[in-house]
Amino acid sequence: MNKITNYFSLIIILILSQASLAYSSEEIPGEYLVKLKENFTARSLVSAFSQKNNKARLVSNESNILLVSRPIVELKSFAMESLLSHQEVEYVEPNRVIHLLAAPNDPELEKLWGLINESKNGDRGVDILAREAWELTTGSKDVIVAVIDTGVDYSHPDLQENMWVNKAEQQGSPGVDDDNNGFVDDIYGYNFADKSSDPMDDQGHGTHCSGTIGAKGNDGVGVVGVNWDVSIMALKFLDSEGAGTLEGAIGAIDYAIANGARVLSNSWGGYFESTALEEAVKRTNQANAIFIAAAGNERNNNDKRKKLNPASIQIDNVVSVAAVAKSGSMAWFSNFGEKFVHLGAPGVDIYSTKPNDSYGLSSGTSMATPHVSGVAALVLSRFPNLTNLELKEKLLNSTTPLTSLQGKTTTGGFLNAYEAVK
Repeated sequence: MNKITNYFSLIIILILSQASLAYSSEEIPGEYLVKLKENFTARSLVSAFSQKNNKARLVSNESNILLVSRPIVELKSFAMESLLSHQEVEYVEPNRVIHLLAAPNDPELEKLWGLINESKNGDRGVDILAREAWELTTGSKDVIVAVIDTGVDYSHPDLQENMWVNKAEQQGSPGVDDDNNGFVDDIYGYNFADKSSDPMDDQGHGTHCSGTIGAKGNDGVGVVGVNWDVSIMALKFLDSEGAGTLEGAIGAIDYAIANGARVLSNSWGGYFESTALEEAVKRTNQANAIFIAAAGNERNNNDKRKKLNPASIQIDNVVSVAAVAKSGSMAWFSNFGEKFVHLGAPGVDIYSTKPNDSYGLSSGTSMATPHVSGVAALVLSRFPNLTNLELKEKLLNSTTPLTSLQGKTTTGGFLNAYEAVK
């Protein structure tokens, strides 16, 4: 992917792990998302918008949006007015930069405390009661979880058995769109950062999130995820530096719902508003999928004017997640909000899979999010006919009350896998 200094075809999205980073929502000079009216199709108008001073490409059929590039020396107001003057255009907004959400970690804490938290004398600490939940279900390969992130190391020994596989492409002919879904050789998902069929993780964040959701269980290897069995769809739109485009995020979301994902796990965000992103999330609701999103790591009150998106998008299927430490306190870095943040989950010193067959610790609401995504998948393995809103209700109504979350989240509670799957 080009650097920001190279026409900025990026959106930086804060990977919620490791060291704290400053947020920005920089607009990318010369790049605009152009939404077309319902009686027009974006695909048919690519050529029409690719004129002398424009370059246009399709974002996705579902979005009915084009990404139009204009000369970067042009005033934004003039460019937007010019694009809006076309009778086919419903609205125009700048393509922009978003950031992955980062927070510190502590490598000395016990591994996998978020699932089972016991001291040496057997005293139970705060955890999601995974062991009790596993008495009822350990997951199902029928449930697809889309990890929209930096990609996934699909060759990791603890993940390879639980990767979603597009069998038509795996068993088809190289270089051919065997299933006619618009993507060639998309065996494990798709790479929207590089526009390629290989969503291999070259940063580490997506692989870490995936291990929490579904590192293979009971196999004698490494760690275990919330689900022993699940299908993890790898959707990469962030590069090795944690940068990607709003266009790429929307493409990944649309791919997920078009290919059967019931759970979308989103450990990224920024302080910006986008109608195009909101419409993409709305489509996940219409597709009966649940959209789990990290609340952010700046100790920000998301109920106030400064809201982190997509976690603060007010659509019924969105679940916003705060981070909780092993002691049961809210993580010092976690965003909060009684209206816009729904519940807390383990997010400090979380041990999980890393690329190149390795493991490591990370912290952040990014690590809390896949715990909730994992429990959502666990619930669907037992109750596959739940609607996305019934699933959300189960997640929120089954939480364990925590004093640290009272007045800080909608439920005032901590994720409880056992109560959710009962």
